[in-house]
Amino acid sequence: MRHPANQKAARGACVVALLLLMSCGEEVAEQADLTPVEVSFEVRLGAAPFACGASFEGIGSTASTLSPTDMRFYIHDLRLLRADGSAALITLDQDGQWQHRNLALLDFEDGCGLGTAPINTSVRGAAPPGDYVGVAFNLGVPFELNHVNAAAAPPPLNETAMFWTWNEGFKHLRMDAATTGLGPDGYHIHVGSTGCEGDGQGNVTGCEGDNRPLISIQGFDPLEGTVVLDLAALLAETDVDKNTERTAPGCFADATDPDCDGILTRLGLKGSPQSAFKGE
Repeated sequence: MRHPANQKAARGACVVALLLLMSCGEEVAEQADLTPVEVSFEVRLGAAPFACGASFEGIGSTASTLSPTDMRFYIHDLRLLRADGSAALITLDQDGQWQHRNLALLDFEDGCGLGTAPINTSVRGAAPPGDYVGVAFNLGVPFELNHVNAAAAPPPLNETAMFWTWNEGFKHLRMDAATTGLGPDGYHIHVGSTGCEGDGQGNVTGCEGDNRPLISIQGFDPLEGTVVLDLAALLAETDVDKNTERTAPGCFADATDPDCDGILTRLGLKGSPQSAFKGE
């Protein structure tokens, strides 16, 4: 005959085991609810698809001809939007090349300029099944990943052409292009964090301008459609044929640089809604 104390202990063990099984079952069910998803991205100049080295007319406030030599940007915390206002965060595939943790690099150049041949035009992962009406993400590298050593960092943070300085971190978005007025030296958009400060121990404690705008696009199916960055729209108010004296060659995300006014505004970094990205 089993001793009462032993019976009590056995019942307790069964309860614990049952709770553990239920917990495991809930976790398995939650994971099973996820389905593979892919969100496609495209860069255009008006109606024309981006092509490295091609010539695009009518760009900017002077209707310049622009010939791009680089086009890349990071995004993080990509989520799918539902009609009720809720969002589902996409768990990114850890592919060892374009995606790391919650970060992805979109790369549209194919080897011209300082680029490399491989391109990446989509973000892949898993999310709960459902009907989605839009997408949201933050442009750039999140703070916790932005100030690592690019030479020793895992992909896609090992792209040294996308690294600005240790203090400021990475270029969240990079576009380089020759233009009619500036020739091959061209116009450059390098958007990253600015005014960053350290603690003297090799740690960045904060940045005056983090320059990671929230991009939210609704009114399209993000799993069937495409997220489009329109460079013609981004540069619509910008004179890409000249550069303000004693400033960076183009826009390097300095809020006091007149060459950045239109670009930062259209990225949603100066109090107005962004108007450079759209969904189709």
